Amino acid sequence: MLSIFFVLMVLQTPSAIAEQKTSLFTGIVIKGARGAEGAEVVEVKPGSFSDSAGLKSGDIIVQVDGTKINSLGSFAEHSKKVERKDDIAVVVLRGGNNVNIEILRDPSQAGSNKGPAVGAVEPAAAAAGGAVGFVEEKTHEAVEGAKDVADEASEQAKETAHEAVKETKEAASDVAGFAEKETHKAVEFAENVTLDILYADEGISKEEQQSEGKKTEGGKTE
Repeated sequence: MLSIFFVLMVLQTPSAIAEQKTSLFTGIVIKGARGAEGAEVVEVKPGSFSDSAGLKSGDIIVQVDGTKINSLGSFAEHSKKVERKDDIAVVVLRGGNNVNIEILRDPSQAGSNKGPAVGAVEPAAAAAGGAVGFVEEKTHEAVEGAKDVADEASEQAKETAHEAVKETKEAASDVAGFAEKETHKAVEFAENVTLDILYADEGISKEEQQSEGKKTEGGKTE
């Protein structure tokens, strides 16, 4: 008889313990939200599950574990169904924005068994970090590539400038040689014209000039 009683007590213990779990909503005072759907949080007791989760006075609870809360009555009704759980997902309206809050019996388990709203935070952070690293790497590659292009352009510019200077010097030298040659011709022509004028003034004919020139050249040769 004692053995049977003990067994029954053991079998009943889990459910009895479950019934003894403190409500996750313990420590908050709720009232109907004025001019809006939901239930307004009036007070949050320091150290309570809701306080640890970040629930604040003035928050308007609009969803509990996926169920829409449109009044104080609907909050009272649905909160009874979930208050003994180890975690509750709550959505509150705060400052005109919806804020996701996870109320946990053991705060150290935050994000360990949640869906996308909580569990995706770490992968998203990792992805963001990877994206930043990728951008930094590509930026570095782009900068290095730009430096290489700039260096190559600089070398080409130097080479082109050197060739241009060389060609300019050669052209200037050709011009100078041509000018010197033409100047020499002009001088010779001027000298000849001057002699012609002198001979003409003295009444010496062209033939006599040529004959005199030959004699002079002959004399020089001798």
